[in-house]
Amino acid sequence: MIADGDTLYPIEIKTTSDPAKSVISAFRCLDAIPGKKVGTGAVVCLAKERLPLTEKVWILPAHLI
Repeated sequence: MIADGDTLYPIEIKTTSDPAKSVISAFRCLDAIPGKKVGTGAVVCLAKERLPLTEKVWILPAHLI
């Protein structure tokens, strides 16, 4: 997770090239933190291109970081 002021940006790192939506289930716990907003998240993995996983979470290829 990256924190920037009152916004939290969740990050998950996986070795797969095709992550399932289930890998971000833990992101939901961030909603319960008082005074914090949850920003756009990312699943860093072995995918070949940046793609949306959900409305607020992106698949981010490791080679881009």
